[in-house]
Amino acid sequence: MWLSSNNNLFNGKKDKINTSNTISKATEYFVLTKNAFTKRTHQITIKWEPPRRGSYTLNTDGTAKGNPGIGGIGRVFRNHNGDWIIGFVENIIHTTNTSAELKALLKGLQLAEQNNLVPLDINTDSAEIIQMLITSNLTYDPIICECRSLICRMDRAVVKHTYREQNRVTDALAKEATKTTFLNRSSILAVPSMFANDAFWADILGTDFVRIFVGCATMALNNNDPLENMPMGDVDVEDDQVEEPILLAPDAPKDRNLQSQAAPEHSCQWPT
Repeated sequence: MWLSSNNNLFNGKKDKINTSNTISKATEYFVLTKNAFTKRTHQITIKWEPPRRGSYTLNTDGTAKGNPGIGGIGRVFRNHNGDWIIGFVENIIHTTNTSAELKALLKGLQLAEQNNLVPLDINTDSAEIIQMLITSNLTYDPIICECRSLICRMDRAVVKHTYREQNRVTDALAKEATKTTFLNRSSILAVPSMFANDAFWADILGTDFVRIFVGCATMALNNNDPLENMPMGDVDVEDDQVEEPILLAPDAPKDRNLQSQAAPEHSCQWPT
């Protein structure tokens, strides 16, 4: 209708507006684009994975109420049977999520070195922390460098990204540490704590958890790609937006999505 009106106005024509043709084109447009911005979801089942025989797994987590605000960090070591080796929980008076995650990693690495818990798989649900270990960050360089040094000294330590459903034990520990009853305290846990016991036994039993991903069909429409081939973003914004585990080891190739990001000149490098 708009095109017909403009044509009559600017070209001096007196054509009648073809309403049936207009309705036909509008209907065609609606049919072709009705799913363009419809969110489609798919789901996967995941669970905590024990380390290989003779190795240990360190799960770490950190959180801050209000970000920044009162914070808590948690970490736990387990063997290939899922047995609880040692846990640690600590309150931080004032911190951010990023700072708490880094402190959880650092103190977990220190505990691993002190107790000779190697070979070690290190699991964190913060992809931001893993990227900082690769690319550095001016604000957190001192703690990043210390973490790198500890990882290299332990020789066979590998840092992996894990989803929150696989990190439920340390998530419970970190959240408990933010409570006012735990203010300015830390504690070593020789056995699973009451507030993390359910999550611990769910891991022991190999309980599967459903994780939902959400995406938009716009790309499939524009590129004529099937919907299942579209990249899907993580629906849970509190977790970092990662679709595949990220592996990081001093002597291993960096993740293909991160290896092109060279460390800034100001930062410390992986020790050699």
